[in-house]
Amino acid sequence: MTGIARQVTRADLDQFDLILVMDNDNYAALNRLANNRNRHKIRKFCEYCVAHSINEVPDPYYGDATHFERVLDLLEDGCAQLVEQIKTSRGML
Repeated sequence: MTGIARQVTRADLDQFDLILVMDNDNYAALNRLANNRNRHKIRKFCEYCVAHSINEVPDPYYGDATHFERVLDLLEDGCAQLVEQIKTSRGML
């Protein structure tokens, strides 16, 4: 996989329909960056999880393989629900 990481900008908040955050710190930071017009676009990824009751995706970096597997389980759960929501709303979030 290739790509680069970068900070979210105010322009991103205007351009994109949905900005997903993995943890509460990033959620708070983006809400400070946002204005009232685009704050609704910022959502916590775990809002889409149905099989897991958790508020944020933990950072597995300092853990072992089981930590990465746990994050993968959360991502599969949330992504499945996100895709269903997009299908049923015809892309309207």
